[in-house]
Amino acid sequence: MYLVTQFSFEAKPVTQWIDRLRAIGIRLPVWIGVPGPASIKTLLRFAQECGIGPSMRVVTRQARNTWPSS
Repeated sequence: MYLVTQFSFEAKPVTQWIDRLRAIGIRLPVWIGVPGPASIKTLLRFAQECGIGPSMRVVTRQARNTWPSS
């Protein structure tokens, strides 16, 4: 058995969640979802639908650093 996350743009909330799991005795492996190839606009739409709004701010602030120019 293992756990799979939705995608996230920030590591800290995911690692904090994993720390909380470990603290209550859950030791299953965690597979962290990553966004696939998509435009920033598409990723932001998916983020909003998945409820990861706080991570959206990171992408919009650092879009140039997180996505290669075409």
